Amino acid sequence: DVVLRADGRFLASLDLTNPAFSKQFRPDPPVLLLPDPATVGRSWQWRATSTDGKTTAEASNRTVRRETVTVRGEQVACTVVETTLVLSGDITYRGTTTTWVSDRYRLPVKDRTRGDGTVNGVGFRSDISTALQSTRPA
Repeated sequence: DVVLRADGRFLASLDLTNPAFSKQFRPDPPVLLLPDPATVGRSWQWRATSTDGKTTAEASNRTVRRETVTVRGEQVACTVVETTLVLSGDITYRGTTTTWVSDRYRLPVKDRTRGDGTVNGVGFRSDISTALQSTRPA
């Protein structure tokens, strides 16, 4: 869950779910996801502990550049954010995400996450990409 405020977007809750585990994080107060304005070169960090107290999530974030992304023929101005997420405790993980965030729509237009870790002694690797299909509500 994301909270929109005048100074940025803040993470109020994060649920990580897959076949091997499910974790919930509820930072209090919510932590900064993207400042507004998102000035190129700005960096920030946040840390949260899972609701079961067994996993810590630490994120390092940085706005790296501005780019235009085409979404169904529309040119969408974006701020590109790079995030490194590290989980420690009963789950270990290190992943890097690049996210193109629309200034106009205040939404992620696309992202790519790659990482690897271990849970219950079993290693795993992830490579996930998403892309907004339209800027118009259905």
